[in-house]
Amino acid sequence: MEISKNRHNPLTFSNTSLENLRKHYFKIRKITNKLLEKYNENSFVRDPSVDIRAIALENGIIEIELVAGKEIDNEHALLVENKIKLNKKDKIAEQRFSVAHDLKHFLLEKEEYYKKQILIFKEPYLIYKKPEVIAKAKALNAVARYADNSKPLKYNYKLRRFFKYVSKQIAEVVSENMGKNVKAKKAKNILTKVFNTYIEYNKYNIKTKFLNYKNLITDATNKLVDEELADYFAANLLVPTSRFLLWEDKSNRQIAKAFKVPVRCIKKRREEIKHEINFTTIKNLSSGDEMR
Repeated sequence: MEISKNRHNPLTFSNTSLENLRKHYFKIRKITNKLLEKYNENSFVRDPSVDIRAIALENGIIEIELVAGKEIDNEHALLVENKIKLNKKDKIAEQRFSVAHDLKHFLLEKEEYYKKQILIFKEPYLIYKKPEVIAKAKALNAVARYADNSKPLKYNYKLRRFFKYVSKQIAEVVSENMGKNVKAKKAKNILTKVFNTYIEYNKYNIKTKFLNYKNLITDATNKLVDEELADYFAANLLVPTSRFLLWEDKSNRQIAKAFKVPVRCIKKRREEIKHEINFTTIKNLSSGDEMR
């Protein structure tokens, strides 16, 4: 993957990865435009924020509840069927982003066909065919013999090395597919969660794919793609390109306050929108792209 870094343009992707981003963008924009259709009469110069609660409740979510962090494993949010549980310690901007993120997961469950389209890594050969991964997988197989998880993950040096190496490979593959930077740290967090889920299944003798490290890598990679798409969806829904352009001359903090989203969301949107504008120019539109 061709990625260069510099002061003014921190991430420059290959033509292939940008084409992937373009495809994701038009699929997501088609959905977000439909969700926002009835809310386009407001003055976005005064208030560009999206009423994400109303949109979620209008599209199948029946309850949005604030709960203690420990109830949802100290995550930002948890989608339980058609209910969203939010960590009450999070700031309102973070909670709003979480609602939009989980709305995407909810809509994916309703759209089984589209869900199949994002599970693109049935066999991520780029990762697990590498000799280094095969060698490090021995550490994983060794841990599998102790599926009762008698030692915490942080104390297992061999497993940590396996996770560190593989998470970098996963992040690289997903970055290329998404057309935007995905950090190895996030990949490692996802990999750890999937691994711990397998451990739990083994504890209760539930049928699991745990012993096959290829399945672990594949499941973690697909999970990361799912999470990245949900983040990109949330960013497009809460900060639509057309509304952002009315505020682009303001500081990131000012824009974040106006749109009621985390500052990190605005930082990412600045980079994404540069590409999105380019995608929508006449010369770059293909016959399958949705203009509306």
